[in-house]
Amino acid sequence: MSKETDVYPTLKKYDDIFMDSWKGVLEAWEKGEISPQHESDLRCYLFSECLRLMKERNCAKPYAISTEQTLTAKLRADLVLGRTYEGDFWLVAIEIKWVGAIDKVTKSEVEEDMRKLGTYFKNRKGVMCYFALIDESRQYREELSSEQFGMKICEEETRTINGREVDALLFLYTP
Repeated sequence: MSKETDVYPTLKKYDDIFMDSWKGVLEAWEKGEISPQHESDLRCYLFSECLRLMKERNCAKPYAISTEQTLTAKLRADLVLGRTYEGDFWLVAIEIKWVGAIDKVTKSEVEEDMRKLGTYFKNRKGVMCYFALIDESRQYREELSSEQFGMKICEEETRTINGREVDALLFLYTP
C-alpha cells in the first residue's frame, strides 16, 4: 500500500477525520463545552475527537492515531493519523502551536516548526501535513507568510471564546 494511488483513499479518510475534529473542537470550545488553556489541552481534545470519529466511521483496529510521534530525527508531530500497511510513514501529521498567556511562543519558534514540518512534507509522497495555530494575541494572522513554507491557509477563523476573540488558523502544506 505504499504506492501513492493505493494510499489515497485511506489518506482522504484520515484527512476528513482530522478536519471534522478540528471544526468540532473549535465549535465545542466556542460553545463553552470544553475549555482548553494551552497546546497540550488542545492536542488532547483533538486526539479524543479524532478517536471518537475513527470509532464512529469504523476505522481498522488498532486505531492509527498517536501523539508526540517522532517523524524524523529533528521533528516530532503533535498528532498523527493513519499509517501505511508497511508502517513506513504516517499519512496525516499535525503540528500544533498555541500563542497565549500560558504558552509563551515566539514568532521564530512558530516559523521553525513550520519549516521543519514543510521539510518533512517535501520528502514524502502521499502525506498531508497541517500546522494548527491558536493565537490569542491575534498578531500572527498578518505576520506569518505561509507561502515561504510551502503552505496555504485552509481554515482561517476568529472565534469568540469567553467574550474575547481568538484566531484559529489551519495551514495545509501543498506540493
